[in-house]
Amino acid sequence: MQQPFDFKGGAALTGAVASAAAPAAQAAASVAEPAPRPAARGRKARSATRGKPSAKARPPAEPKAQAAAPAHAGPASIAFEGRVGAAQGELGVQLAGVPLALAGPYLAPYLVPRLAGTLGADARLQWALPQSKGAAASPSWSVVAKRVQLDRLQLSGEGAPQRRRGDPAPADELAHVDALQLADVQLDPQARAVTVGRLAVQGPRVQVERDAQQHFMFERWLRQPEGKPAGEAKSTEPGKAEADAAWAVRVNELAVADGTVGWRDEAMPRPVRAELTELKVEARKLDLAGKQPAELQLSARLGTGRRSGGEPGRLSWSGPVTWAPVTARGAVDVQRLPVQAFEPYFGQQLNIRVLRADTSFKGKVDFAETERGPRVRVEGNARVDELRTYSQPGTAVSAESAKPAGAPASGAAPASQAPLAPVVARSAGGLGDELLSWKQLRLDGLDVALAPGQGRR
Repeated sequence: MQQPFDFKGGAALTGAVASAAAPAAQAAASVAEPAPRPAARGRKARSATRGKPSAKARPPAEPKAQAAAPAHAGPASIAFEGRVGAAQGELGVQLAGVPLALAGPYLAPYLVPRLAGTLGADARLQWALPQSKGAAASPSWSVVAKRVQLDRLQLSGEGAPQRRRGDPAPADELAHVDALQLADVQLDPQARAVTVGRLAVQGPRVQVERDAQQHFMFERWLRQPEGKPAGEAKSTEPGKAEADAAWAVRVNELAVADGTVGWRDEAMPRPVRAELTELKVEARKLDLAGKQPAELQLSARLGTGRRSGGEPGRLSWSGPVTWAPVTARGAVDVQRLPVQAFEPYFGQQLNIRVLRADTSFKGKVDFAETERGPRVRVEGNARVDELRTYSQPGTAVSAESAKPAGAPASGAAPASQAPLAPVVARSAGGLGDELLSWKQLRLDGLDVALAPGQGRR
């Protein structure tokens, strides 16, 4: 082939192929556009048909916010064009509304849940044959994508969390993303580098769960090879592991909006539930290795994940972070954080039960992980509202609740100094005696510093 030649073409996905995305589109449309209400009956209904507006009629209500429309609303299509020569070539591909269900048979050996959504992309592949003829020479290639977009991305299958009343999500939904957009993507296998100009995630929704055996729900999503137990790690050659770990991934801008992340932990003595809502993340200069500081701004609402949990608290962070090693230095604003939701993680060590502790803090935090241990500096104002604590049944602080009927009064000398045995709780909640409660405790001008090998100051 002496002269390069150009080519181009395209195709539209119709019929059964294009209809693979129909269920997801119909579900999203039913959420975005609620069914119209029936017309009112009686005199008001008749007056509405006369064509004359009432002088006291209220102004029309503003339309409610609807789900973001996909980037491509027409039929799915594929277009391509490129040039091929004797030693090099390039191929450009434009995808619009391609249903991800087409990849189901290829993902089935690895992924248990069903994948739904649509894919749009504008990408270009370039390749070239090696200039030398040595045995180690291999062709070079790279991919540049101006845009990659996934709309109404959804994983569904068995094991979905139980929905609250009024939740419009499908009963078998495991995870959902309204839209995921990547812009200015560069993939260079020779340099083992991936660069993303901007990654935007709209409306992510997932319930993270850990069962009593300390297995996360993600483990059930991956199909295990036949003959291998679920927890068995794959054997990898040392040289290959080093080569796979050498990739450099960088995201110049990251934006997450309107996220919801639930948390349920059954591995604790009492189940732990929490829920992040209105999650918003903005980050710059993200490096997957985590060695370079990334500017991070985060805000969310944090609740107990229960209907009776009260109003969710608010939290925000602004400042640089790294994760190899872990460092964080920035401004923190926490308002009425429900610490009681996480009490099973520390209540046993404190021998208390925290029924409520709405905690607030506004100030600066400086944390660094060092070889000798963590270094922490906290400055700001703290507040604890509506504190209610109880003792654990059977502990020394709940001795009054452990006394049998007819025991001497508290002023009398005890008959024995032996440790208390576990006793039956006074109530179904397993509570001992009330220890400490207050309406509000303020700690203004807080300044705490912890360093390895040094005392607190």
